[in-house]
Amino acid sequence: MRLRPGLSEAILQVGHGYYTKARLEEKDGLDEKAKEYYQKAITVWERIITDLPASTGTSPEAYYCSAVVYSQELGDYLKGIDYYQKVVDNWPDYTFAWRAQFFVGMYYEKLRNSGNVPESEVIPKIEQAYQSVIEKYPDSKSVPYAALKLGYLNLKRGQRAEAVMYYELFLATADPGDSRIKNVKARLEKLKGEDQ
Repeated sequence: MRLRPGLSEAILQVGHGYYTKARLEEKDGLDEKAKEYYQKAITVWERIITDLPASTGTSPEAYYCSAVVYSQELGDYLKGIDYYQKVVDNWPDYTFAWRAQFFVGMYYEKLRNSGNVPESEVIPKIEQAYQSVIEKYPDSKSVPYAALKLGYLNLKRGQRAEAVMYYELFLATADPGDSRIKNVKARLEKLKGEDQ
C-alpha cells in the first residue's frame, strides 16, 4: 500500500483532537459525551494500528495513546495492559516505552485490587513489569516507584534481603524531596536491625 506523506501523522492528530474534546467534556461534567469522544479517539488510532504499516512511525504512539484511553479513561485495564505491552515489546526505544512498562505493573496492581483477577496469578506479572522497569529503563523516573513496590512485595512474602535491596535502590534513585523517603529509611533501619 502506497501512503501519502504525512497521512499517518494526520490520522494520529485527528485522534488527539477527539481525546482533547473528551477531556474538555469531562471537565464540564459531561461524562457520557466524554466517553463518546474517547471511543472516537480509539477508533481513529485503531485505524493506524490495523490499516497502516508499522513502518509509518506512528504505530507506537497509536498503541500508547489507545492504551492510555483504555486503561485510564475507560477502565479496561486488560486491553490497556495489552497495548502498553505491545509498545514495550515492539518499540522499546519509543519515547514513552519506560512509562508503558511502568503502567503494565500499575494496571496489574489495579486488577489485583479490584479482585477480578486472583492474586496468585497477578503478583508474578506485577513483579515482572516492575523488574523490567528497573532493568530496561534504569534512568527513568519510574525506577524509584518500581523499587518501592518490589521492596514491599518481597517483604510481604518474607524475602527480607531482597526487600532491603529494593528499598536501598529506592533511596538511591528517589527525588530528594520525595515524602516517602523518611518512612522507607525507618523501615530499612528496622529490617537491618532485625537481621543482627
